[in-house]
Amino acid sequence: MSPRLGALLGLLALAGCQPAVNAMYGVGDCKLEKLGEAPVETRSKLVMVSVRIDGHPADLVVDTGAERTLLSPAAVTRLHLYPDMVHGTRSWGVGGPTAHFDAAVDDFELAGMQLPLRSVAVGDLDVTPLQGGVDGVLGTDVLRWFTVDLDAPDGRMTLYRGEPCWLKAPPWPEASTPLEGVRVGRSGRELPRMLLLPIEIDGVKAMALLDTGSQASAITLALADRVGVSEKVLRSDPAITIGGAGPDTVSAPLHRFHSLRVGAWIATNPVLPVLDLPQQLDQQPLIEERAWQGLIGQDFLHGHRLWFSLAGWQVFISRPGPPVTQP
Repeated sequence: MSPRLGALLGLLALAGCQPAVNAMYGVGDCKLEKLGEAPVETRSKLVMVSVRIDGHPADLVVDTGAERTLLSPAAVTRLHLYPDMVHGTRSWGVGGPTAHFDAAVDDFELAGMQLPLRSVAVGDLDVTPLQGGVDGVLGTDVLRWFTVDLDAPDGRMTLYRGEPCWLKAPPWPEASTPLEGVRVGRSGRELPRMLLLPIEIDGVKAMALLDTGSQASAITLALADRVGVSEKVLRSDPAITIGGAGPDTVSAPLHRFHSLRVGAWIATNPVLPVLDLPQQLDQQPLIEERAWQGLIGQDFLHGHRLWFSLAGWQVFISRPGPPVTQP
């Protein structure tokens, strides 16, 4: 594992709406309408997509863990954007809180489509390990408008109309790898902005944030305590420096657990960072029963095709191979 983990934890939001449940793809009003397709590139396991902002290209991380699309201050300068003096964003990430005026946008283009996005958040991003650099993240304020087929292995992201419907399987070729669907949590009546997956670590069940903007999976200090791993034990573990959204870096212990289960995927002897998150993150009521206490990042998602719909309250991940064992 790299000594510096670029976990791009972004803003978190309340999520939720009840989907219209359809028996399968193609029934009733659930037919998918393809809206556009964009090439994607994988750098340091993170999936990058190119957008155009006021006529200038920008490279953004596709980030289901960020509530808002965000640009770094350097990108705002390079793109010649002006501050939105009416709207500002205070965010909490792994690297601590940041506060900036938003950046006003006249034209935001993704996959050949002009989107009605008139401002984007501005915040500090510690992504120095990312080869080629990054201008920001594409968050769920945009992604929730679509049903997304993120096919990173083949280098493309296909966007469908994001109407709420329930699919038995995504419309992938029959010859593709068998699929596993995972239902996600919700809270409240608003359109969900986050995707939550049920996980099980050392036999303890919890909910984890599906975070395509994090290079590695992790759990919170609260979940480690539920598993029976005390802070005293964690202090004897090796540590890793983590950077992400926010101006600072933090040190997180790396603890070896017995197993991590996500759907049909099981990792044995996984070594996971344990994050002592700011209270604003750790206690977000993203689901009614319990806040999320872990995140599933690109160490799990890398090399797999991902289908997700925030409006449809649904996730599909191409079925992984044999159980994963870490030495």
